Amino acid sequence: MNEAQAGKANGRAQRVVPILLVVCVVVVGFWEIMASRSRRPFSPFQITGEDFRAFAPVSPLWSVRPLRLPASPTEPNIVAFELTTRRDGVSTEVPETPASARTPPGLAAAPILVRLVHGYNMCDCMRIKGYKVEAVEEGMAHGAERMAQKSEEASGNPTTQQPGNSAINIEGAPASMRQIWRLKSSTGQVSIWITAMIRAGDFGETDVDVRSMAFPRIGIPDDPRWAPRGFTWRSLRHPMSNSRKFLQAKWNNSRCDWATFLGLRQPAWANDELLTLVAAWSGPSVGRDDEQRVKERVLAASDFLYGELKKWRQAGTKDE
Repeated sequence: MNEAQAGKANGRAQRVVPILLVVCVVVVGFWEIMASRSRRPFSPFQITGEDFRAFAPVSPLWSVRPLRLPASPTEPNIVAFELTTRRDGVSTEVPETPASARTPPGLAAAPILVRLVHGYNMCDCMRIKGYKVEAVEEGMAHGAERMAQKSEEASGNPTTQQPGNSAINIEGAPASMRQIWRLKSSTGQVSIWITAMIRAGDFGETDVDVRSMAFPRIGIPDDPRWAPRGFTWRSLRHPMSNSRKFLQAKWNNSRCDWATFLGLRQPAWANDELLTLVAAWSGPSVGRDDEQRVKERVLAASDFLYGELKKWRQAGTKDE
């Protein structure tokens, strides 16, 4: 290699270093800007609990007690009610319930919690809290229609609905309007939950799967016995195990999204365009023999509150 060629090679090598430094500065600057944006507060929801101050559902079958929720423009929960069977002499049975399906007195007195929440992934939310969540039934009909169908079957005149397809279209309702879940806590308590995704604008029904919501999507639930505390002498005793748990927690907090994991995007929050209607059994642990009765009861409570919400929303639209 002559002196000219050596000089050119040396010049290129000298230019590479400052170019690499400039690229690194740009990358770090971009990362810092995006990380700062991702740490900004969540935007306020368009719909909050304040919008429902006049909503007061009343039923001859249910005693409805409103529950207090945190007052915050970024609070995902909008309204919540505890529903129990009325004890003032009004029939405690949902209309057209066959005698074989009537709820025993002990179960009939148990409360059911019904919440309207900004669209969120109920299944992963409860998995984070240590529950085992199993899908029991999907693509199901409304409670009143199911009761009528069961009544016809009990009388020996079953409907033409196929056993594997319990969905009945009601006023254009999608087949997958309701999803039933069996939740089992770490102590073995079993509960039945029912979810439905509805539009925030007109409370119309959708066929959206509650599991499709990004918030709070997780991969593997965090170990409840472990919490990140930074670098300590105790954590350094098991560096590989604690590093794995730390990365797993960070991955879950990022909603299983690489851009969020790297700090380039704000974590997914509850959906502002879809709402999740959640009805949860709050009585004693549900055994297999009582599961069908409890499902029908929770479904009836969910249908009642949804019907009241729809009527309230339609009345408000007419007044505008």
